[in-house]
Amino acid sequence: MTQCPDISMLRFSHSGQTAIEEINRVQKSGNMLTRVLGSSVLLKIFTGHRIQLQGSAHNIVQKDWELWAQALRAVPIFLNRRIRDVARKVLLKPLTTDEKQFWEAVADGCH
Repeated sequence: MTQCPDISMLRFSHSGQTAIEEINRVQKSGNMLTRVLGSSVLLKIFTGHRIQLQGSAHNIVQKDWELWAQALRAVPIFLNRRIRDVARKVLLKPLTTDEKQFWEAVADGCH
């Protein structure tokens, strides 16, 4: 991960502000996806037409936990790629030197 520049005095352009809003939306969506993935398996195991202890135990055994874990691990990877894409897109706009340095760092992995 790249060292993040100091942004305490940085004034973002309109393009930069729009990119930050997009990154915030991406992060909120990622958090929601993580919660949905995390709870969906539990809901599937313990809900149904009739809740039966034996049926729930069978459902727990039948779940593909590795696939579920892979899906959860993929969320941050997807989010990082999306954030880097947003940063690369804003780098195509006219920016001040400081703002360009900031977005280059984000595109290189600084979050």
